[in-house]
Amino acid sequence: MTEYFNQLDTAIAEHLKGIRKSLDIENDNEALEVLAQAWIEKEDAFNRQIDEKSMETVEEFDPDTEEGGVLLLTYSGSLLSIGPRQNNLRSASYASIGLRQDVPEFAEEEDAQLEGPVRTGDLARFVRGPVQSSSKIYKMAIFKEEMDAAEEEELLAEVTQILAEDFTEVNRTIIAGE
Repeated sequence: MTEYFNQLDTAIAEHLKGIRKSLDIENDNEALEVLAQAWIEKEDAFNRQIDEKSMETVEEFDPDTEEGGVLLLTYSGSLLSIGPRQNNLRSASYASIGLRQDVPEFAEEEDAQLEGPVRTGDLARFVRGPVQSSSKIYKMAIFKEEMDAAEEEELLAEVTQILAEDFTEVNRTIIAGE
């Protein structure tokens, strides 16, 4: 483990150790270095988008008290987008890291319902959603300014799409080595 792996937060490093077997690389240290480089690039892309879209990070999101939506980055480098409340419903989308076989690459639910508040360091669990639960949440971001729910839904979808494309490119160039 060298340059990239040593830059990771300890919790992320431990999580990546658990998923390194998903790579077709015989050397564990090489696999971890590849995952670490991909993780760092994904986090950088996430941070750029939240800056560009006037978002701010939060430690907790309570769907019962928050009207707006939230964008989540998991320890695995997956994305969850939970839309603002509209007509008492929230949409949710999930985009995986594209390496794991036990989760869908992309899934959506128009009438999603979280089990309760979501906190960084915890799983996001759904009563009804695109997935039953996520891996632990690393970062969450909400829009700084209040806006119309339909406008926010559209902007969240745009950010999620941009990040999903960026993450796919990272997987393709760094992990798959194309």
